[in-house]
Amino acid sequence: MHKTRHGFRAAICLCAIAASSTAQVDVSSTLQHEGMTRSYIVRLPPGFSPDQRLPLVVALHPSVSSGADFKATSGWDAVSDLHGCVVAYPTGGNPVGTNGKYAWNSWDFSGAAPNDISFLSALVARIRQDHGTDPCRTTMTGFSNGAMMTNSFAAVHPDELAAIAPVSGG
Repeated sequence: MHKTRHGFRAAICLCAIAASSTAQVDVSSTLQHEGMTRSYIVRLPPGFSPDQRLPLVVALHPSVSSGADFKATSGWDAVSDLHGCVVAYPTGGNPVGTNGKYAWNSWDFSGAAPNDISFLSALVARIRQDHGTDPCRTTMTGFSNGAMMTNSFAAVHPDELAAIAPVSGG
């Protein structure tokens, strides 16, 4: 009976190790950019390894929202898990009200703060560095104000994206 108990414990440990190596991971991070602390969440798919050079989808929230809100409502986590891509959910730089909601500065190409175009370029570079994403398979999407930001970013940095998919905006 003593051997059976140890064998059972070993089996549970192996299952836990196997499950942890194939589970998806959410990484909450910040990036210091042009004097601002910018937040974002990265979704890594099950079995992620930086050596795989997976595609990156940058998913931009609508106005009066945040990266965390868009992560919870957009459905991109399921795409990441099913198709093995890295998804980034950054938060825009324009505070809207006092409740932790933001908008993208998608209409200002002057470089004035917050320079969301510059921030997104730095974010893509950081994610490539940290998670080994494939620079030839970086895409951007967004909804409403996020769609406008997607269009603005692509207009300024067409060489940084393989494709865009703006939804209902801009």
